[in-house]
Amino acid sequence: MAPTAPITPSRAASFRAVTTHSGIARDRNCRAVCREMRQRPATSIAGALLLSVALVACTHETGGPVNVGVTAPSSSVAGQATSADEGPLGLPAADFVVDPVDEARAEELLTVLTPPPPERVELQNDWIDSRRKAIQDAHREHVGVGVALMRRVDADEHDRIVRRAALELAAHAAPEQVSPYLARLVVEYGEDLGLRETATRVLGDVDPDLALEVLEPLVREDPRGTYPPSETILVGWLTAAAARDVDPSSILALVATDLRRDESTRHRAVRELALAGTPLAREALRAVLLESTGNGYLRRLAAQGVVDAFPEAEACALLEEVALLEADPNMQLFLANLVQANCP
Repeated sequence: MAPTAPITPSRAASFRAVTTHSGIARDRNCRAVCREMRQRPATSIAGALLLSVALVACTHETGGPVNVGVTAPSSSVAGQATSADEGPLGLPAADFVVDPVDEARAEELLTVLTPPPPERVELQNDWIDSRRKAIQDAHREHVGVGVALMRRVDADEHDRIVRRAALELAAHAAPEQVSPYLARLVVEYGEDLGLRETATRVLGDVDPDLALEVLEPLVREDPRGTYPPSETILVGWLTAAAARDVDPSSILALVATDLRRDESTRHRAVRELALAGTPLAREALRAVLLESTGNGYLRRLAAQGVVDAFPEAEACALLEEVALLEADPNMQLFLANLVQANCP
Protein backbone atom coordinates (compact mmCIF):
# COMPACT_ATOMS: atom_id res chain seq x y z
CA MET A 1 0.00 0.00 0.00
CA ALA A 2 1.35 3.43 -0.94
CA PRO A 3 2.39 5.70 1.92
CA THR A 4 -0.01 8.48 2.86
CA ALA A 5 1.03 12.08 2.28
CA PRO A 6 1.65 14.02 5.50
CA ILE A 7 -1.34 15.95 6.80
CA THR A 8 0.06 19.48 6.53
CA PRO A 9 -1.81 22.48 7.97
CA SER A 10 -2.99 23.49 4.50
CA ARG A 11 -4.28 19.97 3.75
CA ALA A 12 -5.98 19.78 7.14
CA ALA A 13 -7.68 23.11 6.41
CA SER A 14 -8.92 21.75 3.10
CA PHE A 15 -10.44 18.72 4.80
CA ARG A 16 -12.06 20.87 7.48
CA ALA A 17 -13.57 23.01 4.75
CA VAL A 18 -14.92 19.92 3.03
CA THR A 19 -16.69 18.71 6.14
CA THR A 20 -17.90 22.15 7.26
CA HIS A 21 -20.07 22.91 4.27
CA SER A 22 -20.88 20.47 1.52
CA GLY A 23 -21.29 23.29 -0.99
CA ILE A 24 -17.51 23.47 -1.04
CA ALA A 25 -17.53 20.01 -2.65
CA ARG A 26 -18.14 21.80 -5.93
CA ASP A 27 -14.91 23.77 -5.61
CA ARG A 28 -12.27 22.59 -8.06
CA ASN A 29 -9.47 22.71 -5.48
CA CYS A 30 -11.46 20.46 -3.17
CA ARG A 31 -12.07 17.99 -6.00
CA ALA A 32 -8.37 17.92 -6.79
CA VAL A 33 -7.49 17.19 -3.16
CA CYS A 34 -10.03 14.36 -3.03
CA ARG A 35 -8.87 12.81 -6.28
CA GLU A 36 -5.32 12.88 -4.96
CA MET A 37 -6.35 11.26 -1.66
CA ARG A 38 -8.18 8.45 -3.48
CA GLN A 39 -4.82 7.48 -4.92
CA ARG A 40 -3.11 7.67 -1.51
CA PRO A 41 -4.89 5.19 0.77
CA ALA A 42 -4.75 5.87 4.48
CA THR A 43 -2.51 3.62 6.55
CA SER A 44 -3.82 4.58 9.98
CA ILE A 45 -7.20 4.71 11.64
CA ALA A 46 -7.12 8.50 11.86
CA GLY A 47 -6.10 8.74 8.23
CA ALA A 48 -8.85 6.36 7.18
CA LEU A 49 -11.49 8.41 8.98
CA LEU A 50 -10.16 11.67 7.61
CA LEU A 51 -10.13 10.26 4.09
CA SER A 52 -13.64 8.86 4.50
CA VAL A 53 -15.12 12.16 5.62
CA ALA A 54 -13.33 14.06 2.87
CA LEU A 55 -14.54 11.66 0.21
CA VAL A 56 -18.12 11.91 1.45
CA ALA A 57 -18.19 15.60 0.67
CA CYS A 58 -16.31 15.40 -2.63
CA THR A 59 -17.79 12.27 -4.19
CA HIS A 60 -20.37 13.93 -6.40
CA GLU A 61 -17.92 15.94 -8.47
CA THR A 62 -20.46 17.01 -11.06
CA GLY A 63 -22.40 19.06 -8.57
CA GLY A 64 -24.52 19.04 -5.47
CA PRO A 65 -27.93 17.61 -4.76
CA VAL A 66 -30.63 17.97 -7.37
CA ASN A 67 -33.33 20.52 -6.59
CA VAL A 68 -36.77 19.01 -6.31
CA GLY A 69 -38.64 21.39 -8.57
CA VAL A 70 -37.43 24.47 -6.69
CA THR A 71 -34.83 27.11 -7.52
CA ALA A 72 -32.50 28.28 -4.79
CA PRO A 73 -33.15 31.82 -3.49
CA SER A 74 -31.31 34.50 -5.44
CA SER A 75 -29.87 35.86 -2.19
CA SER A 76 -27.74 32.75 -1.69
CA VAL A 77 -24.55 31.91 -3.54
CA ALA A 78 -24.98 28.99 -5.94
CA GLY A 79 -24.23 25.77 -4.11
CA GLN A 80 -24.07 27.50 -0.72
CA ALA A 81 -26.50 28.89 1.84
CA THR A 82 -26.52 31.09 4.88
CA SER A 83 -26.99 29.40 8.22
CA ALA A 84 -30.58 30.68 8.34
CA ASP A 85 -31.38 28.96 5.05
CA GLU A 86 -29.67 25.65 5.71
CA GLY A 87 -31.45 22.34 5.54
CA PRO A 88 -30.16 18.86 6.41
CA LEU A 89 -26.37 18.45 6.04
CA GLY A 90 -25.96 22.22 5.76
CA LEU A 91 -27.30 22.14 2.20
CA PRO A 92 -29.58 24.91 0.90
CA ALA A 93 -33.03 24.58 2.43
CA ALA A 94 -34.51 25.13 -1.03
CA ASP A 95 -33.09 21.77 -2.06
CA PHE A 96 -35.40 20.16 0.49
CA VAL A 97 -38.64 21.96 -0.32
CA VAL A 98 -41.09 19.47 -1.83
CA ASP A 99 -44.57 19.46 -3.21
CA PRO A 100 -47.43 19.33 -0.66
CA VAL A 101 -48.63 16.11 -2.27
CA ASP A 102 -45.25 14.50 -1.51
CA GLU A 103 -45.36 15.87 2.03
CA ALA A 104 -48.77 14.29 2.52
CA ARG A 105 -47.52 10.97 1.15
CA ALA A 106 -44.55 11.12 3.51
CA GLU A 107 -46.97 11.57 6.42
CA GLU A 108 -48.93 8.52 5.28
CA LEU A 109 -45.77 6.44 5.18
CA LEU A 110 -44.68 7.64 8.61
CA THR A 111 -48.02 6.41 9.92
CA VAL A 112 -47.39 3.02 8.29
CA LEU A 113 -43.90 2.88 9.83
CA THR A 114 -45.11 3.74 13.34
CA PRO A 115 -45.60 0.62 15.49
CA PRO A 116 -48.94 0.09 17.23
CA PRO A 117 -49.19 0.56 21.00
CA PRO A 118 -47.67 -2.33 22.99
CA GLU A 119 -51.09 -3.32 24.31
CA ARG A 120 -52.42 -3.84 20.77
CA VAL A 121 -50.58 -7.11 20.24
CA GLU A 122 -53.08 -8.22 17.62
CA LEU A 123 -51.89 -5.43 15.31
CA GLN A 124 -48.19 -6.31 15.41
CA ASN A 125 -48.14 -8.80 12.51
CA ASP A 126 -50.10 -6.50 10.22
CA TRP A 127 -47.78 -3.61 11.09
CA ILE A 128 -44.67 -5.69 10.35
CA ASP A 129 -46.08 -6.73 6.98
CA SER A 130 -47.11 -3.17 6.06
CA ARG A 131 -43.74 -1.79 7.12
CA ARG A 132 -41.86 -4.39 5.09
CA LYS A 133 -43.98 -3.72 1.99
CA ALA A 134 -43.51 0.05 2.29
CA ILE A 135 -39.73 -0.36 2.36
CA GLN A 136 -39.73 -2.91 -0.47
CA ASP A 137 -41.77 -0.56 -2.66
CA ALA A 138 -39.82 2.56 -1.70
CA HIS A 139 -38.07 2.79 -5.07
CA ARG A 140 -41.48 3.45 -6.65
CA GLU A 141 -42.09 6.54 -4.53
CA HIS A 142 -41.54 10.02 -5.92
CA VAL A 143 -38.16 11.59 -5.15
CA GLY A 144 -39.89 14.34 -3.21
CA VAL A 145 -41.36 11.78 -0.83
CA GLY A 146 -37.89 10.49 -0.04
CA VAL A 147 -36.60 14.02 0.51
CA ALA A 148 -39.50 14.80 2.85
CA LEU A 149 -38.82 11.65 4.85
CA MET A 150 -35.11 12.41 5.08
CA ARG A 151 -35.90 15.86 6.43
CA ARG A 152 -38.02 14.27 9.16
CA VAL A 153 -35.22 11.85 10.03
CA ASP A 154 -32.71 14.71 10.24
CA ALA A 155 -35.05 16.70 12.48
CA ASP A 156 -35.29 13.80 14.96
CA GLU A 157 -39.09 14.08 15.08
CA HIS A 158 -39.86 10.41 15.67
CA ASP A 159 -38.73 7.51 17.81
CA ARG A 160 -35.80 5.29 16.84
CA ILE A 161 -37.77 2.53 15.18
CA VAL A 162 -39.62 4.98 12.92
CA ARG A 163 -36.51 7.00 12.09
CA ARG A 164 -34.55 3.91 11.03
CA ALA A 165 -37.32 2.66 8.77
CA ALA A 166 -37.94 6.15 7.39
CA LEU A 167 -34.26 6.55 6.58
CA GLU A 168 -34.21 3.26 4.67
CA LEU A 169 -37.34 4.19 2.76
CA ALA A 170 -36.03 7.68 1.99
CA ALA A 171 -32.74 6.30 0.72
CA HIS A 172 -34.43 4.04 -1.81
CA ALA A 173 -36.90 6.72 -2.89
CA ALA A 174 -34.32 9.49 -3.34
CA PRO A 175 -30.87 7.84 -3.45
CA GLU A 176 -29.04 10.77 -5.04
CA GLN A 177 -30.27 13.20 -2.41
CA VAL A 178 -30.00 10.89 0.61
CA SER A 179 -26.71 9.04 -0.02
CA PRO A 180 -24.45 11.91 1.23
CA TYR A 181 -26.51 11.91 4.42
CA LEU A 182 -26.03 8.15 4.79
CA ALA A 183 -22.27 8.52 4.35
CA ARG A 184 -22.13 11.22 6.97
CA LEU A 185 -24.03 9.05 9.44
CA VAL A 186 -21.50 6.25 8.91
CA VAL A 187 -18.47 8.31 9.89
CA GLU A 188 -19.79 10.91 12.33
CA TYR A 189 -20.28 10.26 16.02
CA GLY A 190 -23.36 11.60 17.76
CA GLU A 191 -26.42 10.07 16.13
CA ASP A 192 -28.37 7.03 17.29
CA LEU A 193 -26.10 4.06 16.63
CA GLY A 194 -28.99 2.04 15.22
CA LEU A 195 -29.68 4.79 12.69
CA ARG A 196 -25.99 4.78 11.74
CA GLU A 197 -26.10 0.99 11.33
CA THR A 198 -29.10 1.35 9.00
CA ALA A 199 -27.22 3.98 6.99
CA THR A 200 -24.20 1.69 6.68
CA ARG A 201 -26.26 -1.23 5.48
CA VAL A 202 -28.35 0.79 3.01
CA LEU A 203 -25.53 2.88 1.52
CA GLY A 204 -24.16 -0.06 -0.45
CA ASP A 205 -27.57 -0.56 -2.05
CA VAL A 206 -28.33 3.00 -3.09
CA ASP A 207 -24.88 4.40 -3.92
CA PRO A 208 -22.28 1.65 -4.45
CA ASP A 209 -19.55 4.04 -5.60
CA LEU A 210 -19.83 6.22 -2.52
CA ALA A 211 -20.11 3.15 -0.30
CA LEU A 212 -16.87 1.70 -1.66
CA GLU A 213 -15.02 4.94 -0.98
CA VAL A 214 -16.42 5.53 2.50
CA LEU A 215 -16.54 1.96 3.82
CA GLU A 216 -13.33 0.45 2.43
CA PRO A 217 -10.95 2.43 4.70
CA LEU A 218 -13.07 1.37 7.68
CA VAL A 219 -13.05 -2.28 6.62
CA ARG A 220 -9.29 -2.24 6.12
CA GLU A 221 -8.38 -0.41 9.33
CA ASP A 222 -11.18 -1.68 11.62
CA PRO A 223 -11.07 1.53 13.69
CA ARG A 224 -11.87 1.35 17.38
CA GLY A 225 -14.45 3.70 18.80
CA THR A 226 -18.11 4.42 18.29
CA TYR A 227 -18.82 3.11 14.83
CA PRO A 228 -21.57 0.93 13.41
CA PRO A 229 -20.81 -2.79 13.95
CA SER A 230 -17.83 -3.91 11.90
CA GLU A 231 -19.85 -6.78 10.43
CA THR A 232 -22.40 -4.28 9.13
CA ILE A 233 -19.62 -2.19 7.62
CA LEU A 234 -18.26 -5.29 5.89
CA VAL A 235 -21.72 -6.28 4.61
CA GLY A 236 -22.30 -2.75 3.28
CA TRP A 237 -18.97 -2.87 1.46
CA LEU A 238 -19.72 -6.34 0.05
CA THR A 239 -23.08 -5.14 -1.27
CA ALA A 240 -21.39 -2.25 -3.06
CA ALA A 241 -18.58 -4.48 -4.35
CA ALA A 242 -21.09 -6.91 -5.84
CA ALA A 243 -22.95 -4.05 -7.53
CA ARG A 244 -19.72 -2.82 -9.13
CA ASP A 245 -18.28 -6.28 -9.87
CA VAL A 246 -15.32 -5.72 -7.53
CA ASP A 247 -13.46 -8.86 -6.45
CA PRO A 248 -13.84 -9.00 -2.64
CA SER A 249 -11.14 -11.63 -2.07
CA SER A 250 -8.40 -9.34 -0.78
CA ILE A 251 -10.68 -7.58 1.71
CA LEU A 252 -12.23 -10.85 2.87
CA ALA A 253 -8.83 -12.50 3.29
CA LEU A 254 -7.61 -9.52 5.31
CA VAL A 255 -10.61 -9.65 7.65
CA ALA A 256 -10.83 -13.42 7.96
CA THR A 257 -7.18 -13.87 8.96
CA ASP A 258 -6.98 -10.87 11.32
CA LEU A 259 -7.03 -12.22 14.89
CA ARG A 260 -7.91 -8.76 16.24
CA ARG A 261 -11.29 -8.63 14.50
CA ASP A 262 -14.46 -9.48 16.36
CA GLU A 263 -15.69 -13.00 15.82
CA SER A 264 -18.95 -12.22 14.02
CA THR A 265 -17.10 -10.19 11.36
CA ARG A 266 -14.55 -12.96 10.82
CA HIS A 267 -17.36 -15.51 10.57
CA ARG A 268 -19.02 -13.45 7.86
CA ALA A 269 -15.75 -13.05 5.97
CA VAL A 270 -15.04 -16.80 6.02
CA ARG A 271 -18.53 -17.59 4.68
CA GLU A 272 -18.04 -15.08 1.88
CA LEU A 273 -14.58 -16.46 1.04
CA ALA A 274 -16.13 -19.80 0.20
CA LEU A 275 -18.38 -18.02 -2.30
CA ALA A 276 -15.52 -16.04 -3.83
CA GLY A 277 -13.65 -19.17 -4.87
CA THR A 278 -10.49 -17.35 -6.01
CA PRO A 279 -6.94 -18.60 -5.32
CA LEU A 280 -6.53 -15.89 -2.68
CA ALA A 281 -9.81 -16.89 -1.05
CA ARG A 282 -8.70 -20.53 -0.91
CA GLU A 283 -5.39 -19.61 0.70
CA ALA A 284 -7.22 -17.57 3.33
CA LEU A 285 -9.54 -20.49 4.08
CA ARG A 286 -6.52 -22.75 4.45
CA ALA A 287 -4.91 -20.28 6.88
CA VAL A 288 -8.02 -20.05 9.02
CA LEU A 289 -8.45 -23.84 9.07
CA LEU A 290 -4.89 -24.25 10.31
CA GLU A 291 -5.23 -21.44 12.84
CA SER A 292 -4.35 -22.51 16.37
CA THR A 293 -6.97 -20.49 18.25
CA GLY A 294 -9.91 -21.41 20.41
CA ASN A 295 -12.52 -20.35 17.87
CA GLY A 296 -13.69 -23.80 16.82
CA TYR A 297 -16.76 -22.44 15.04
CA LEU A 298 -14.60 -20.26 12.80
CA ARG A 299 -12.44 -23.25 11.87
CA ARG A 300 -15.53 -25.35 11.15
CA LEU A 301 -16.76 -22.63 8.80
CA ALA A 302 -13.35 -22.64 7.11
CA ALA A 303 -13.44 -26.44 6.76
CA GLN A 304 -16.85 -26.28 5.15
CA GLY A 305 -15.55 -23.49 2.92
CA VAL A 306 -12.68 -25.72 1.83
CA VAL A 307 -15.20 -28.34 0.72
CA ASP A 308 -17.18 -25.73 -1.23
CA ALA A 309 -14.28 -23.78 -2.79
CA PHE A 310 -11.47 -26.29 -3.40
CA PRO A 311 -11.28 -28.98 -6.07
CA GLU A 312 -12.46 -32.24 -4.49
CA ALA A 313 -9.10 -34.01 -4.39
CA GLU A 314 -7.31 -30.99 -2.93
CA ALA A 315 -10.04 -30.41 -0.37
CA CYS A 316 -10.02 -34.01 0.82
CA ALA A 317 -6.23 -34.12 1.10
CA LEU A 318 -6.20 -30.92 3.18
CA LEU A 319 -8.99 -32.04 5.50
CA GLU A 320 -7.34 -35.42 6.10
CA GLU A 321 -3.99 -33.75 6.79
CA VAL A 322 -5.52 -31.36 9.31
CA ALA A 323 -7.47 -34.20 10.96
CA LEU A 324 -4.25 -36.15 11.57
CA LEU A 325 -2.66 -33.17 13.35
CA GLU A 326 -5.80 -32.05 15.21
CA ALA A 327 -5.64 -32.02 19.02
CA ASP A 328 -9.30 -31.12 19.68
CA PRO A 329 -11.39 -34.33 19.79
CA ASN A 330 -14.55 -32.47 18.75
CA MET A 331 -12.79 -30.94 15.76
CA GLN A 332 -11.35 -34.34 14.87
CA LEU A 333 -14.85 -35.82 14.80
CA PHE A 334 -16.17 -32.91 12.72
CA LEU A 335 -13.38 -33.28 10.15
CA ALA A 336 -13.85 -37.05 9.99
CA ASN A 337 -17.56 -36.62 9.30
CA LEU A 338 -16.82 -33.98 6.67
CA VAL A 339 -14.36 -36.29 4.91
CA GLN A 340 -16.76 -39.20 5.07
CA ALA A 341 -19.59 -37.12 3.57
CA ASN A 342 -17.62 -35.43 0.80
CA CYS A 343 -14.63 -37.56 -0.12
CA PRO A 344 -14.65 -40.82 -2.14
